[in-house]
Amino acid sequence: MVGYVRAYRVPGNVHIASHPYMDIVNGLKAKGKQFDFSHRIDHVSFGNKQDFDYISQNFADLQMEHPCDGISYKQEYEEDGKTIKPSKTNFYMVAVPSYFEKGFFKYHVYQLISSFETTHDPNMVGPDPILMFNFEFSPITEHINQNKQGVVEFLISICAIIGGVYTIAGIVDSVIHRSVSYVFKSSIGKLE
Repeated sequence: MVGYVRAYRVPGNVHIASHPYMDIVNGLKAKGKQFDFSHRIDHVSFGNKQDFDYISQNFADLQMEHPCDGISYKQEYEEDGKTIKPSKTNFYMVAVPSYFEKGFFKYHVYQLISSFETTHDPNMVGPDPILMFNFEFSPITEHINQNKQGVVEFLISICAIIGGVYTIAGIVDSVIHRSVSYVFKSSIGKLE
């Protein structure tokens, strides 16, 4: 199954289940059909695919991770080997708005923070497996700028570092000089 879902910036969920069509599913089961609810998630993301591609190419030092990608579930059966074991897989996702700037261009995508759990408790799930994605949008925003530093700013930074080292060396030299002078004066009895 491949698809896109338009989500507004409000918490929500998307779930894949057969319970709305139980009359059809029960009819097919009565005819001896078996269902396999095994699944593998190839990709889940929030945002424009072209923006993700551009960010991956132009912000090479950043790793855009999609935590749900590659997760799979193998259908489990009861001891008889024919009855599907009820299960519910919940993905909890938080989409963090991220703005990437390079020069005059600004790209907006959502980075995901995700976790998931699979439950087999018959009190919490129905007769058939359910795959559920719960999502919310974070109020925290991430801004990443990639700007090259000019030669003048670089020279000013180098001068500031050299000046700081020189100042600290002067303070250390002054402390050592006064300490040695104090020790020397106390040894010859000239302290007043």
